[in-house]
Amino acid sequence: MSASNQNDCPLGSGMPVRYKTEWVSVFIRILHLTVPRSQYDENRKETEVSKEVRKKFLFNREAFIQLNTVLGAYLMYRKHYNALSEIWFYTQSQPPRYILIPQSVQYLFELFNTFLRFEIYMSDIIIRFSFKDLSFDEMNNKLDVKYVVCQYIGLLFLRLYIAPRYYGEHQLNYLPQIPEKQDEKIKWQENLDVFKTIIEKHLKNENFLNELGLNVITKDKCKEWNIPYPTEYIENLVVKIKDGFKETLKKTPLSSEKIAKLKSSTVYSIECVYKDIVRINRQNEIDKSEKDSISDYMEVIRGTRNLLSREAFLDNTSTHYIGVDTILGESIRMEYYRHLATKFHLIKKMKTYEVANGQIFEAIKKLSPVASEYILVSFGVNINYYKDLKGVTIEDSKGDENYRFMSIPIYCFDINDSLVRNTIFLVKNTSKPMVKHGDWTEIKDLPQKSFERWSVMEKLNEELNIYCGIKELNTDSDLRTEYLNLGKKEEEINNMIEFDVDFLAYIWFRKDSEIIEIKEAEIFQEGEVNNKLEDINPLDTDN
Repeated sequence: MSASNQNDCPLGSGMPVRYKTEWVSVFIRILHLTVPRSQYDENRKETEVSKEVRKKFLFNREAFIQLNTVLGAYLMYRKHYNALSEIWFYTQSQPPRYILIPQSVQYLFELFNTFLRFEIYMSDIIIRFSFKDLSFDEMNNKLDVKYVVCQYIGLLFLRLYIAPRYYGEHQLNYLPQIPEKQDEKIKWQENLDVFKTIIEKHLKNENFLNELGLNVITKDKCKEWNIPYPTEYIENLVVKIKDGFKETLKKTPLSSEKIAKLKSSTVYSIECVYKDIVRINRQNEIDKSEKDSISDYMEVIRGTRNLLSREAFLDNTSTHYIGVDTILGESIRMEYYRHLATKFHLIKKMKTYEVANGQIFEAIKKLSPVASEYILVSFGVNINYYKDLKGVTIEDSKGDENYRFMSIPIYCFDINDSLVRNTIFLVKNTSKPMVKHGDWTEIKDLPQKSFERWSVMEKLNEELNIYCGIKELNTDSDLRTEYLNLGKKEEEINNMIEFDVDFLAYIWFRKDSEIIEIKEAEIFQEGEVNNKLEDINPLDTDN
């Protein structure tokens, strides 16, 4: 559609005879074209050939209407308004049929969103409908052919206000159907801001409106016609989209597949941390009367109640929620590890040493522990650094431990907690903790409120007694009130679900545990360390 020579283009006084003859010929051809009839086989099913023919026909017809729309956009861009008026209202039938001009407000908005969207694959539109003489805007950016077409679609929307109508109410008394998918609703809403800007710009261009007969579109005239003013119509559509989005978000059933994944991911995280920590479990259980004093106030590891976005667990979402099914399980996993680390930090030790960076295994060697009587529990110590770069003799594992040193099993927990960072605990076998999961049914004198909660929860895992419950804040008024009383705001809890996962995990030490802590200083730590290697004496194996 190059227009380097004005004489080669439709003129302001109308469309030249040659162009008009060709355009009318195409109009008549399209007018009398009908969709090919379906062809069926002996089983009364449409043949593949028939489907392909019909598909190709519909595609070509749609492409031609797009081409004619772009032609109108080009006439608008070149300000050939008389020619534009001719193709707007040309017909050969009564009542008139404008088959090459989009007549449906539904189709116009769908077409607008098609041309406005930015995708790498939209480059074919720019290539097929290239305007070689596009000018530059006020920011010195070359105009985009897609945006010029979008401006024209805005013009076609205004044309609906003056198009003849013969039957029923004006279609502008109705809003178009909005997309079902939530992400498309959001895109429509965003694109309507652009559409409204285009319409406002058109309505301010008086010469433009006079040339095309659109100057009759005023607020008073729209009241007389009993149809919304253009900008009011767009605002009403935005409200419809927002309401539709909220309604879909509120009423669409939760995805059983996504909920199942949330449950399985959470259970998997708990299983992983339990299987990791249970490696240091003692052989016999510890009675409550024998447990360490720290466990009096850190008795049990529990699950959590979390509010999650309802939309994240719908099949129809406005955005992609990455990792929403794993975040909760991951937080429980880290809390489980943190509980273990805190217990090791707070438990009463026989001795505590802090040595210079790089000397932690030399310190253990100085203690001369009996390999069969101890384990080593490491938090955040880079064992491979000592093995590969420091030349420390680190042995491969022979069981569920990670490594061995002096034939003593080393169990590594990669926890970045400042309480136990760069620390190894020498634990006597008889002082290993009890690691177990209990069940709420084992609790005597359980309060009635707790009983009511646990008894309605779904049991997700038999071995670890993991339970869960899912509640909708949109429908559970008591739960909603509870969160409001906790300080949550109304807008925070709208369209949220509560995912309640719970279990009872115990990590208890004996009161008389024999544990020694060896911590290495940070590599650039200021000041002297607490202990030198010569301060460390071999263990009294008789104790």
